[in-house]
Amino acid sequence: MHLHALEKRGYSIELGGLRDRNTRIVIRGEKIKVRLTERVNRFEIKSTAKRLTDSFSMTQKEYEYRPTGKLQFLIEEYCPEGTKKTWNDRKRQPLEEQLNEMVSGIITIAAVFEVQHIRHQERERQRIEEEIRRYDEQRREEEEAKRFKAVENQADLWIKSRNLRRFLRSFECAILSEFRSWILW
Repeated sequence: MHLHALEKRGYSIELGGLRDRNTRIVIRGEKIKVRLTERVNRFEIKSTAKRLTDSFSMTQKEYEYRPTGKLQFLIEEYCPEGTKKTWNDRKRQPLEEQLNEMVSGIITIAAVFEVQHIRHQERERQRIEEEIRRYDEQRREEEEAKRFKAVENQADLWIKSRNLRRFLRSFECAILSEFRSWILW
């Protein structure tokens, strides 16, 4: 597959490195992991005289792998049902001739990723808004509780003040009454 054909269409390619060997095609910020492989044929290696004498080798089969020259392009991402994600080299249609179909498949999956990304952002925005709303509501309830407590304290002070004034009037009356009786005596 010619990666330059993708770049000509305005997409970028991120080649894997030592830690992350995955190749990704970047379309509008969405990274689609892809792989190009060559199919191989596996052949069993016939037993040799040495292998026949080695007890471990007698139970283990050895294989040889030979490349077929047939390429396979695979999109290594979850794809919605019905979305093609594998293209194979065929005699009548080599992989290079399927480039437009492969690019179309990559674009389709990138669009699905973009929609999922937008939905995720919307859910996150709604979650944050709900969290802010709950915080504001809690803050309002706390402020209301503080105001109620302040009013309650003022009412208690008013009652204490009223009771103190009554007590002082009663005390004043009692003293005056005693003073009058002492003067009159």
